[in-house]
Amino acid sequence: MRYQGRVTDWNDDRGFGFITPDGGGDRVFVHISAFGKVQQRPVGNERVTYELAKDAKKGNRATSVRYTETRQTSSFPNWHRFLNPIVSVLVVAVLAYGFVQERGISLSGPTSWTRGNDTTFQDAYDNRQSHLQIQGEGVVTKILSDDLDGSRHQRFILRLDTGQTVLVAHNIDLAPRISGLSMGDTVVFYGEYEWNPKGGVIHWTHHDPGNQHTGGWIKHGGKIYQ
Repeated sequence: MRYQGRVTDWNDDRGFGFITPDGGGDRVFVHISAFGKVQQRPVGNERVTYELAKDAKKGNRATSVRYTETRQTSSFPNWHRFLNPIVSVLVVAVLAYGFVQERGISLSGPTSWTRGNDTTFQDAYDNRQSHLQIQGEGVVTKILSDDLDGSRHQRFILRLDTGQTVLVAHNIDLAPRISGLSMGDTVVFYGEYEWNPKGGVIHWTHHDPGNQHTGGWIKHGGKIYQ
């Protein structure tokens, strides 16, 4: 049986990441070898289909991964070669700017992002939205054990002013561990929101070594972790 989802938390240097299934559910570990002999290496937020297998730790692992979309590249009409070279440059620039503005593409990342407040979180949860880059603030209500499946993540739960709770999964293979984190602490964050029935998950709270994803961060105790 084949499933559908998006590649998230992809670490190209280490050759692995995760797939977030469509419709929610636990993320699935995926290794570069699961993509077969393809020349196009995965990047964050790409749609894929995949099959499931059990790894040595009896956890789910994606296999036979296939892209469902062709990675877009910019193309422009050939008629610009007949224009004066200076005019051609201006035309291409205007077309590129219009393409970016029409699709809401951020020049600093591979996809479009939303920045907002607690209302944005509530709307995202109510509408089951994912892949939203959001800045927010919350109070630590629970500290969980580290997730050691694949890249390591420091995990804790924040309660927002609206009462909504979100799980923060902070990659400590790519960013420093948040030191001295305690119940009741206030944490400010900037990362990517993924919907789940419990309120959602915030990840990508770190820099991207491959410069393919908008970098995130966490502020705690006067220190920035990224």
